[in-house]
Amino acid sequence: MSNTRPLYIFGSSGHAREVAAYAQISDPTRRIVYVDPHNQGEDIISLEAYYEANKISPGETVIGAGSGAIRRRMMHEIRPPFATIIHPSAVVLGSIGPGCVIAPGAVVAPNARLSAMVLVNYNATIGHDTLVETLAVIGPGAAVGGWCRVGSAAYVGAGALIRERLQIGDDAVIGMGAVVVKNVPDNAIATGVPAVWRS
Repeated sequence: MSNTRPLYIFGSSGHAREVAAYAQISDPTRRIVYVDPHNQGEDIISLEAYYEANKISPGETVIGAGSGAIRRRMMHEIRPPFATIIHPSAVVLGSIGPGCVIAPGAVVAPNARLSAMVLVNYNATIGHDTLVETLAVIGPGAAVGGWCRVGSAAYVGAGALIRERLQIGDDAVIGMGAVVVKNVPDNAIATGVPAVWRS
């Protein structure tokens, strides 16, 4: 069934184009409009134009950026309703909030909970009973164990592993390939095997 409402994607770079591709798998006719004050193009509009266009042609909005800091800034500009986009090859057995994007091959295990505007990238896994807070990003191939909490706008890098029952703080960054075996506080950067963190 075709959705006649436009999909407004904040950002116009590679990740935004991926989000558009996921959305068009389920509805190839859906109109995609990118919102990006730093780029111009036929299908890219400014923030001001987005506010005006959304009044005339209300649609759904989603964030198309991977950086936690940028996602946090964008969150304050976008207008509901928020689109939730799930690639057909993803397995979602838990609950996901509005504005989430679940990429190809991702798995959200039973009783896992994703708050609003979470990105779960290619082949990433969210373990059972884990809570992923608003704006968090789980990178490609990353695995978060069961009973964890990943804080708001936290970034879990590609291929990182997080042991079960751990707390990853708000705005924390987990480096690519890191193996996390201890809690990581807010705003810390954790890298290595096993991961050590610094503020």
